[in-house]
Amino acid sequence: MAQGRFGLLGRNRSYRYLWTARTLSFLGDMLTTVALVLYAARLENAATAVGLLLLAQTLPRLFGPFAGVIVDRVDQRRLMIGCELGQALLVGLIAFTSPPFPLLMLLVFGTTALATLFGPAGRSTIPVLVAPQDIAAANATLSSGLNMALALGPGIGGLLVGLIGIRGVLIIDLLTFLSSALLLSQLPPLVAASPAAGLAATFLGMTGAGFAYIARHQTVRAVAVGLFFVVGFAALRNITLVFLAETVLKTDARGYGLLASSYGIGMVLGPLALIRWSARLPPARILLLSLLLLAGGTFAVGLLPGFGFALIFQAVSGIGNGLQNVANDTLIQRTVAPAMLGRVFGSVYTCAALAATLTYALGAPLLRVMPPQAVFLLSGAGVFGAFLIMLMILPRSVTAPTAGPAGEPLPAADGI
Repeated sequence: MAQGRFGLLGRNRSYRYLWTARTLSFLGDMLTTVALVLYAARLENAATAVGLLLLAQTLPRLFGPFAGVIVDRVDQRRLMIGCELGQALLVGLIAFTSPPFPLLMLLVFGTTALATLFGPAGRSTIPVLVAPQDIAAANATLSSGLNMALALGPGIGGLLVGLIGIRGVLIIDLLTFLSSALLLSQLPPLVAASPAAGLAATFLGMTGAGFAYIARHQTVRAVAVGLFFVVGFAALRNITLVFLAETVLKTDARGYGLLASSYGIGMVLGPLALIRWSARLPPARILLLSLLLLAGGTFAVGLLPGFGFALIFQAVSGIGNGLQNVANDTLIQRTVAPAMLGRVFGSVYTCAALAATLTYALGAPLLRVMPPQAVFLLSGAGVFGAFLIMLMILPRSVTAPTAGPAGEPLPAADGI
């Protein structure tokens, strides 16, 4: 299949609108996160304020299963537009009213809740907007755009705060939400996959049906379990990197920034490389490869104390993380019935949020009893353990050279 000069972005107008909207909005989110963290850091009890702010950005993601029910029951185009307009309103309130910190937390909680609702809707639209053979390439292209925003956003945000202030950065984010809503309005109607009357009466029933579906769906169950353990152990590196940079690698803030950016660059490069080869590789094999790269890169950073080695293997870990994100989404989109996609995505990525929350809560005590290098080694070993678990529990049918069409569950292998 010819890719064309710009691949899917060049030949699929609806996907191009979705990609542009998501990348633009996500970049705005990165700018706002930096601006609000800098604001919180200037308050009294700065450490507590920053922690509470980040907590307000994390807790709503634990309600993903309920968000998935809504996604499966409404027109997803209208839902995504509503989420973007709602976030524009909340960010605008922050920008123009300068609320007291408790109210600021509530507004941030609201924006994250809307983003949590948008997440499974955005992922569920991919199989509708692109052909089955293009699903992996679509996920890789979208992931590259989001990871580019993740890598560049913090640096751009810090620069803009110095130039136009926190309010100016928030206004830019507001404009990205409005632009995203306008782009999403150009998508075709995305009719609810499982419409039903009486939303309130059946909400909990549909939530329970989603959990039951995941419990008996071998591929999704494996992805959820693997994601929980991978994110749980990989998150250790996030809270340890700054201490490794200072005490082991003997570098300053600029060196720490380079180490963090190297990881982000790897997250961009992995999906970019996958765009060309995605049609030839089963997503389950990509997932297993990604875990090996993430585990190996993390272990190497802890084992080899040189700054140059750390830069290289930070990038290797980032490549693994980027590939993992694409593989997880593609596996779900190819094997889950369309009527269940919202609930599956909402629940699976809640596993990741829960794992990260637990790790961040336990990470500080761990750093008191273990040196940073040892924490990195533990993180790498944990991710490798997750690889071994995935190797055992992934159905053999999804690791075969071919995969079924989007939305058609692949047959489970005997004994799995």
